[in-house]
This record gives sequence, structure tokens and C-alpha cells, in this order.
Amino acid sequence: MPRGLLALSPVEYRTMEAAAARLIPPGGPFAPGAADVDVARRVDRIVAQLDDETRLRVKHAIRLFEYAPFLSGHLRSFRKLSPGAQDEVLHAWNSSRRPFRVHVFDLLKSLALMAFYNSSEVHDAMGKAPPLCHARRVRGVHPGTAAALRGGR
Repeated sequence: MPRGLLALSPVEYRTMEAAAARLIPPGGPFAPGAADVDVARRVDRIVAQLDDETRLRVKHAIRLFEYAPFLSGHLRSFRKLSPGAQDEVLHAWNSSRRPFRVHVFDLLKSLALMAFYNSSEVHDAMGKAPPLCHARRVRGVHPGTAAALRGGR
């Protein structure tokens, strides 16, 4: 069980971890993948900085996605599916005709990518300086990341 979570429940953390691993596998454009930079932990830090209403909505969306496979005939939650079945669910929600499913997929993908690209490991792989929050050795999330999730507020 993950320790020290700030906003996500253990189930939400594991769901985010599984989705991020499929969305950002190792050996893609950069050597590290989601698991290599602990994207789920970084997402937890991002979500912790959101206002209460937004945090609750994000948590509900992650929890909904955990049980999404039951809506398409799978007998397991997302994090308990095989990698191939997880890919099928991700693709189905990404290409769905139902805007709500696409929005949930986009949220998960956006959170995973923000967390991934906000890591010093990825910045090293890109040959760029780390984000300001890493340069100052401040733990957590760049304030602009949290502001972007709140819609620029």
C-alpha cells in the first residue's frame, strides 16, 4: 500500500499508476516511463494543491475510471486487468462518442503527462534544465501546474 499520500486514496493512486504505465511506457521518446518517475505520486501532489471542489471532481473521475471496465463487460477493475485489456479500455474511452468518457480520459492523460514532464529525470532525458521547483529543491508541484488544473484561477 502506498504511504504518505496527500490527496489520493490507495485505490485512486493504484488506478493512476496503472493508467500512467500504459499511457507512458518506458522506452518511448525518452528512456524513463511513468513508473520510473513515480507519476502516480506526482499526480497525488498535483491533486493535493487543488481547491476542494476540483480535488473531489478529479478523485471521482479517477475512481470512476477504476470501475469503467465493468461498463464494457470486463469482470475486473481497471488496475486488475491485463495490460492488453487496459489498453482496450483506454482506447475505448479516448475514442468514445460519449463526451464524458473522453473528458475523463483526457483528465487522466493530462495529469499523467504533467506529472511526467515535471520530473527532473525527464528533463535530463530531454537535455533541458529541470523545472524551477526542482532547481530550488522544493518538494511538490510547480504552482503553475496546479493553476492550470484549476483553469488558470
